[in-house]
Amino acid sequence: MVQAHRSISVREAGGPASYGMRLALRRDEQLPGMIGRAPAMQQLGALVRRVAALGVPALIRGESGSGKELVARAIHVLSPKCTGPFVAINAATLEGDLAASALFGHTRGAFTGAAHDRQGAFRRADGGTLFIDEIGSLPLKVQGALLRVVEEGAVRPLGADRVVTANVRIVAATCEPLEGMVQRATFRADLYQRLSVCVIRVPSLRERPGDVALLAEHLVDTLGLGKLHIEDAALALLETYTFPGNVRELRNLLMQAAIVGDGEVVRKTDVAAAFEVRAAPRPRITPEEALDFLRASAGNISAAARRAGLPRSTYRDVLKRRK
Repeated sequence: MVQAHRSISVREAGGPASYGMRLALRRDEQLPGMIGRAPAMQQLGALVRRVAALGVPALIRGESGSGKELVARAIHVLSPKCTGPFVAINAATLEGDLAASALFGHTRGAFTGAAHDRQGAFRRADGGTLFIDEIGSLPLKVQGALLRVVEEGAVRPLGADRVVTANVRIVAATCEPLEGMVQRATFRADLYQRLSVCVIRVPSLRERPGDVALLAEHLVDTLGLGKLHIEDAALALLETYTFPGNVRELRNLLMQAAIVGDGEVVRKTDVAAAFEVRAAPRPRITPEEALDFLRASAGNISAAARRAGLPRSTYRDVLKRRK
């Protein structure tokens, strides 16, 4: 049972403290420990609370660095499964047998290199929540196996003769438009329908510019560099930037500024220097060229962005300007 006014950090919930929010269970808050007052964040908080109580699969959408895993953790902590484990995996780092093994486990000798039995994420998350980040990166074969687990609640490890039950809530996340992947047959339509029972969109930082100062002051306290003060002029300069990398980019920029400065105060000049140090030149491409990269990458936005030499969020913004 979750107590009404107990404060629980992300670290207690089974993972490291994260940027942008801290989980604190207060019934009068929109989102546990939310850092930010923007209407978009208030709406996010209200939706997270409703979804957490339902216990059904959820799909979190949002740009890189916007805090999708933290939202997944909030869903877990506010859900009936809050006393169970929270297990997170990133599908973009897995492929082939490794992806199936990471999710479902395997027995010794199931494939080349399988020297020992492996439990798999579903069994480790039994009684709790399994968070699958970058769900669109899963191979189609693994998507089919995942669909069976979602429908039947049972897992068959690779090489095993028997299935084992898995009482797990699945929360998935993506930066990619899965609807387009479904149309191109690179993501299963039936799996998409099962995972997107509840869809949660995490707002980008540029959609809540008024929260930059609040986030900056909070993040400086978590950098591990001692007590720092941010000058008003430094905060004003930060508020002029759109942060394509969202809260993660803000955190990294503040770390750079703190290192540049004297260790006690983050000044406007420190922020300006951090911008200069971290500002790698980004190639300019036209929307038509962006479309050519997409075609050459078989519709995979991540691959097309790499070809273009652009961050994925920037590449998608260029695509949107196409008439």
